[in-house]
Amino acid sequence: MALAKVTLSDVVFAALLLWLVGYTWAGGSPSLLHDASTGMHIRTGEFILDHRTVPRTDIFSFSRPGQPWFAWEWLADAGMAVLYRLAGLKAVVLAAAVCIALAFWISVRHAVRLGANPLAAIAVLHVGVGASSHHFLARPHALTLLFMAAGWWALDRDSGRPTRVIWLLVPLTALWVNLHGGFVAILISLVVFAAGSALERRRQARRYVALAAACGAASVLNPYGLRLFSHLNEYLRADWIRQWVEEFQPPRLGSPAGAYFELLLFAGLGTAALLAARGRHAHALLIAAWAHASLLSMRHIPIFFLIAGPMIAVELSAIWRHTVNQVSQTAAPALLWRIGERFRPQFGRGGAAGVGLVAVLLLPGLDAFWPKDFPARRYPVELARRHAARLAGTRLFTLDTWADFLVYEFYPRQKVFFDGRTDFYGQAIAEDYVRLVRGESGWQELVRRYGFETALLPADCPLTGLLMHLEGWKPEAKAAGAVLLVRPRADSRASSAPGKSPSSGCGPLPAHSSSG
Repeated sequence: MALAKVTLSDVVFAALLLWLVGYTWAGGSPSLLHDASTGMHIRTGEFILDHRTVPRTDIFSFSRPGQPWFAWEWLADAGMAVLYRLAGLKAVVLAAAVCIALAFWISVRHAVRLGANPLAAIAVLHVGVGASSHHFLARPHALTLLFMAAGWWALDRDSGRPTRVIWLLVPLTALWVNLHGGFVAILISLVVFAAGSALERRRQARRYVALAAACGAASVLNPYGLRLFSHLNEYLRADWIRQWVEEFQPPRLGSPAGAYFELLLFAGLGTAALLAARGRHAHALLIAAWAHASLLSMRHIPIFFLIAGPMIAVELSAIWRHTVNQVSQTAAPALLWRIGERFRPQFGRGGAAGVGLVAVLLLPGLDAFWPKDFPARRYPVELARRHAARLAGTRLFTLDTWADFLVYEFYPRQKVFFDGRTDFYGQAIAEDYVRLVRGESGWQELVRRYGFETALLPADCPLTGLLMHLEGWKPEAKAAGAVLLVRPRADSRASSAPGKSPSSGCGPLPAHSSSG
C-alpha cells in the first residue's frame, strides 16, 4: 500500500488500535484482558455453540446450580466463542480493540464533519480516551461503544437534515439488545433528544418519539422478551451493587483518569450551556443527561465522551478561530490552525490503511506478542494450573475475579461459588461473600454452611490467615502471592447446604461486573 494513501484519519485509527493492542501485549494498563470475565463470556458462547441454545439457568456455580440466569449478551458471547476457536485470545482481543478504536475514531470524524478543526478534535480525543480508558476491556460493552458512536452520529445528522437512514436504528437496536445491555443507552438518548426537540418546538420531536417507540419495540426481540427489562431495572437500581461494584461507582477524581474526566466534565457542561443559550436544547439536554450519568457511574464516562466530544471540539475550534483572527497570521495559533485545516479533506475518506493494519496484526509472525492467557500478575495462573487436579470438582472459595478466570481455565470440571455475575447471585450471597473474604463475624459458620473443601486466595487476604489457623485446613501450595488451602473432603461436606453465595475481592466486592 502506497504511503501517500495513508491519511491523518487512518493515523488516528491506527494510533488508537496500536495503543490498545500494545498495552495488552505488554500486560500494562489499559490491558484488554485486565478482567477475566472475558473468559466467562467465551465459555458461555461455547455452550451456546455446542448446545445450539441460549442458557436460561446457571451452568457455572455450585452455589446456585440450575437457578434462572439471564445470559442477555448471548449473541456477543457466541461471537467471542467463534473468534476464540478460530485464533484464541488473539482474535477476541483484536476484535475488542477494533470496536473501541472505531468508536473513538467515529467521534473524531463526527467532530470534523460538524466543523471542528481536526487538531482540536484530536486534542479532545486525547482527553476522552484518558477519561474512558478504565473501561477498555475485551467484553461485549465494546460493541455498545461502537453502536453508540454510530447511532449518535446518525441522530445528530438527522436533526439537521432528516432522512430515512435514521430508521436503521430500529434493526440496530434489535441486534444490540442481544449483544449487550447497553442498548438502553440509545433508548434513553432518543427520549432525551425528543424532549429537547420539543423544547425547541421542532416538528421532529414527534419523529424522535416515534423512533424511540420503534426502537423500544425492537428491543423486545430477545430470548427473554419483556422479562429482560424487569431484570435490568432490578439490577441497575440495586443500591448494594452500586455500593460494591467498582465500575458502578462514581469516578475517582484524584486519579489520573479522574483528572481527565474533570476536564471533560467541565468542557461538556460549558458546551451544553452554550448550546442551550443558542436554543439548541436537544443537544444541550443530551450532554447534560450523560454528564449526570457519568457522575453517578464511571462506566458511563465513555458514552458521555462519545456524545459530548464532537460538540466540545466544535466549541473549542470556535474559540481557537476567534483567537487566530486576533493575532498575527505567523503566530503559532494561526500556523497550527492552518495545518489542521489542511487535513480536513482527509477525514472524508480513508479506511483502507486501517483494514491493512488489522490484517498485519493477524499475521502468524506476531503470535509471540499476543497473550496466550490472562495476566499472571493479576490471576493465579501458575498455581491453578499446577494443582488443577486437586481443585477439580471441589467446593472452592476464591475471589470473584479469580472465579471468572477459573471458569475460563477449567469449565466444566470446575464450578465456582461466586463470580462476576452480581445480577445472578443477588444481595444475600454477595453479603456472605464479603463477610467471608474480609473474615468478618460469622465467617466460620459460613465456611461450614457452604462446605468449602479448598480455597484459592491472595496471601494477604484476611481470610487466608484465618483459614490457616482453622482446624482441618492447611496450606498446600504458594506461588506469586497466591495460596492454595485444602481441607479433607471427609470433613468438608458434613454441613454443606445450598442456597447462598459470596461477592468480590479482598476489598469491597466485585471490582467488575461480567455482564458486559
